[in-house]
Amino acid sequence: LFFLRKSNPVRKLAIHTISSPWFDRFILLMILGNCITLAMSSMREGFAETPMGLALSNVEYGWTAVFAAEMVTKITAMGFVL
Repeated sequence: LFFLRKSNPVRKLAIHTISSPWFDRFILLMILGNCITLAMSSMREGFAETPMGLALSNVEYGWTAVFAAEMVTKITAMGFVL
C-alpha cells in the first residue's frame, strides 16, 4: 500500500502475526467451522425463519468478520500488489 514502512510498529505486528503457525491453524479451523455451518444451512422454504436458520444467518456475520480481519492483516503485512 506504500504508506507503511517495514519499521512501522503496526506492520511489524501484522508480519509477526501472519508468520505464526497458530495464525494459519486458527484460520484453517475457522474455514472448517464455516464449511460445517454452510452444510447445516438449508435452502428449504421457511428454513430461514426457524431458530436454527436465524442462528446460522447470524453466524455468517461472524465468519465474514473473521475473514475480513484476516484479509486486512495479510494486506497490512505483505502489501496489496508488491
